[in-house]
Amino acid sequence: MLFRIFGFALNLFICVLLSSCGLKETKPKPEPLIIFYAPCFSPVMKTVRSDVKSQLNISLVTEPSGSQIAVRKLTELGRNCDILMLADNRLFKQIASSHCRWRMDFLNDEIVLGVGIRAKKADDAEKNWVQALLDDTVKIKRVDENLGPIGYRTLLVWKLMENKGYTGLADKLKNKADKPVDDVDQLAVLLKSGETDYGFVYKTTCISNDIRYIQLDKDINLSSNDIDYSPAKVQFKKLKTGSEETVTVAGEPVAYGLSIPVNAQNKEGAVKFINYLFNRKDLFESFGFIYFKPKFYGTKEDFEQFKDIADYAGDFL
Repeated sequence: MLFRIFGFALNLFICVLLSSCGLKETKPKPEPLIIFYAPCFSPVMKTVRSDVKSQLNISLVTEPSGSQIAVRKLTELGRNCDILMLADNRLFKQIASSHCRWRMDFLNDEIVLGVGIRAKKADDAEKNWVQALLDDTVKIKRVDENLGPIGYRTLLVWKLMENKGYTGLADKLKNKADKPVDDVDQLAVLLKSGETDYGFVYKTTCISNDIRYIQLDKDINLSSNDIDYSPAKVQFKKLKTGSEETVTVAGEPVAYGLSIPVNAQNKEGAVKFINYLFNRKDLFESFGFIYFKPKFYGTKEDFEQFKDIADYAGDFL
C-alpha cells in the first residue's frame, strides 16, 4: 500500500515537473491573413474575428476603405493583401485586373435613404423623399463617387428617379451635397450623430448601425435581378499613378464579390477563410445581405479549389 502511494506521488511530481518545464504541447501561433475590404463588410469581420482565430488558427489583419481605395492599395501603392473584398463586382475587372485573375460574387444588397437621428422633414420624406430632400432647411450627404461604389450608385438612383419625371434632380442633389465623404462608414457616423439629415446608403449599413431608413421603389433601388437599371449612367475616375481615367458605369443590381490577388502571401489561409465565410449564410442574412450560392468567374483551373462551394459562371468579367 505504501509503495502504491509512493508511486502515485512520484508520477504526479514528474507530471508537474514536465509541465513547469514547458514540455506540454503548445498550439501553433495564428497565421496572419491580410484583408482589404469595403466598409459594408465591417460588421461581418468584427463578428467572425474571434471564431476564425480559435477554429482556423488565423489572425485577421483587416483594412476597411472605399472599394476604389482598396484596389488602389494594390495597383498604385504596391501593397499586398491575401483577400480583396469589394462592394462592386465590376471593379475586379475594371480596375484590379492587373492583380486579380478571377472573382466570386456571393451577395446582393439594396440602396435605401438613411434618416439622421435629428432629421428634418422625416415624416414628409416617408411620403415624398424628393420633395423633402430639396427643402432648403434639409442637409444631405453622399459618398464620393471616385472613392466608393455607394457614391456612384447614389448618382445612379438619382438618375433613375429623373427618368420617372423629376427632370434635373441629379444635378440639384449633387450641388446640395457638394462636400462628399470618403466611404459609407463615415456617412453612417454623420447620420447617427445628427450632423446630416439624410444620406443614401446600403440597407445593410442601416441594419448594422441601427439607422432608420426609408425603402425606395424597386425600380430605382438597384436590388432586383429582374429589372433593367442600365438606362441610368454615371462616371467616376479610375485612379492610376500620376494620371486619371474616366470610367462610365450603367445601372445594375448591387453585387459584392471577392478574390485572392496573384501576389497574396497566404493563399492557403485565404482559401480556408473563404470556405468558412461561405458557410455563414445565416450571419450575412442577419445583417441584411441577400446571400446566394457563390458564382465563380475565371479559369476552370482556378475554379477547381472552390468547386464544392461555388458554381462556375464563365470567364473573368
